[in-house]
Amino acid sequence: MKKIILVFIAMSFFSCATYDSSQYTYYEPAFNITDMDFANTDGSNNLLSFFGSSFDVTAVRYITPRIMYSYSGAYYTSRTLNIKIINPDGILETSSSSPNGYSYNYNLYIGPYSWNAIEILTGWGNDNGGSYEPGTYTCEVWSSGLKLGSSRFTITGSLAFSVTGIDFVNEDKDNNHIGSYGTSFDSADVRYIAPRVTYNYAGSAAVNRNLDVKIINPDGSLNRSSSSPAGYSYSDTLNVQPNRKGEKATLAGWGNNSGGAYDPGTYTCEIWSNGQKLASARFTVSAAAAFTVTAMDFINIEKGGAVIGSYGTSFDAAALRYITPRITYNYTGSAPVTMDLYIKIINPDGSLDRSSSSPSGYSYSYSMDIPLNQNGNKISFPGWGSDDGGTYDPGTYTCEVWSSGKMLYSAKFIITTAQQQLIKMTSIQGGSFIMGSADGLVGSYDDEYPSHRVTVSPFQIGIYEVTQKEYRNVMGKNPSHFTGDNLPVEKITWLDAIDFCNALSIREGLTPAYTKQGSGNNISVTWNRKANGYRLPTEAEWEYACGAGGNGIDVGAPPLSKAADLANFNGKIYTLPITENRGETTAVGTFAPNAWGLYDMQGNVWEWCWDRYGPYDGTEQTDPTGPDSGDTRVLKGGSFETDARMLRPAQRIDLDPLKGNETTGFRIVRR
Repeated sequence: MKKIILVFIAMSFFSCATYDSSQYTYYEPAFNITDMDFANTDGSNNLLSFFGSSFDVTAVRYITPRIMYSYSGAYYTSRTLNIKIINPDGILETSSSSPNGYSYNYNLYIGPYSWNAIEILTGWGNDNGGSYEPGTYTCEVWSSGLKLGSSRFTITGSLAFSVTGIDFVNEDKDNNHIGSYGTSFDSADVRYIAPRVTYNYAGSAAVNRNLDVKIINPDGSLNRSSSSPAGYSYSDTLNVQPNRKGEKATLAGWGNNSGGAYDPGTYTCEIWSNGQKLASARFTVSAAAAFTVTAMDFINIEKGGAVIGSYGTSFDAAALRYITPRITYNYTGSAPVTMDLYIKIINPDGSLDRSSSSPSGYSYSYSMDIPLNQNGNKISFPGWGSDDGGTYDPGTYTCEVWSSGKMLYSAKFIITTAQQQLIKMTSIQGGSFIMGSADGLVGSYDDEYPSHRVTVSPFQIGIYEVTQKEYRNVMGKNPSHFTGDNLPVEKITWLDAIDFCNALSIREGLTPAYTKQGSGNNISVTWNRKANGYRLPTEAEWEYACGAGGNGIDVGAPPLSKAADLANFNGKIYTLPITENRGETTAVGTFAPNAWGLYDMQGNVWEWCWDRYGPYDGTEQTDPTGPDSGDTRVLKGGSFETDARMLRPAQRIDLDPLKGNETTGFRIVRR
């Protein structure tokens, strides 16, 4: 056995030692082009379009082939590629510098074992001897007399693209929209102003259109950066699909973080292509403060900082230490800032509550450091109370927040007598909104038209619908069909709600808002608008609060698959797909509040308003109170029995003020 192995080893070694290279053949590594497409480029090979096979003749500079290739060799090498551009009539496209039989050459440097490698070749176009008329062209790639690949591209006809309009939107650096499309923007909010073009394109093939954008400053100078193309602010490429009319496309934005800057003024945006101006439009950047206060509530604290009670607007005089304002604010500045805020505490008699150390004209001041881009943030100020010069007797106080001589926000808080306020209230800042519905809005009713602008003064409103426990504590009875302390009181007539408001006002030492005259079915009610007592909201106040200045939660039209999680209503009628129908009231606060912290403004029980029912006249109004005459009163908000359409803030029904049922309840307000 050992001898045989030794002989074998010897023979093997001998065989290797007598290797004859002439017995073997050397094969050159394979080089193949597997795919080809094209792009439009400028004279420096910068892309003016996406890769494809169709281009608009008005946008063409250089048509540049891109090849995909494979190479099986183990070493670096190079190849000379010969490119033919063949016209639609079959003639080779050449110039005075073209190599014999080809349009141009390209030297390709190839790495070892290159599989599906990509190379963008030199372009061929108007500036190097070639020209492109509309038609279909053929591009062939040759090397060493062998054709390695072939593909076609199309040049579409000229004047197929036109811009018919421009508007704008404010964007952040990630292209998320800030606000809506328009032509006017707040300088405090501006990041990138992005033009949106409306265009027509009559071509039969998709093209990539290079658009050059000029942003012209209010003083007429061009807004540009170090990277701007000559004569323009920036460029963008628009992928245009065939046969488009009235199509809209948003271009890249231009703003503070890309070299541009926007001071207040009117700017001009021009859209150019191939040296031709296609359209022009203007937008305005307005000056505004970057810091705004949107809401305020209060809390009672001890001198050492321990909290007494919870945030709200009413406090028991017996428990007072320091009343501490808390503001909700927005700051849209692009850098952190320190704000010096001045606070006025105004007594019930109108005098300023201050101490010997108070700054002139104010109760006290507070400096706060604000990080950039804050939205809806809350911060509590130092408190003001007995130990620093302030004192609180029962009554209604006003807290104003000022900065740089401008009042930013005002809200009221109440100091009650030795018992705590029964109803939890919150302050609503006044403002303007569009009341009612637009004509023809899906799910709307005729009595919601015409929509009209309404301005509402600041007021306080109950966070919840009046509960059965609260009603029983004030009125000594509970008329409700469904029973439970935290359920909304129902089977309430309009006059029942009026009586409750007056009784609660007297209980808390306030001036009742209403005076009743007559008896039985002949009762008239007069509203004293100067009274500080509780009352029903006007229809305008209710609708403004329900929508939180907007349109409320979206439960007004299908699809409504999640609506049952938003409010208590009958989801088995009108709603698609079918959702839940609870068939009864639910405890107040069961569902999430709206943006202003108000619960059950939509659903649960209908809520009485002060207004008599009647048509809108469509005029702009401030603090409207409804018609001067009428037999019925308005209810808003829908109930557990109604379908989703009835939950819209603009929805309104009416009822005899002497009638109520298990769907009618209310909430209260005061100034």
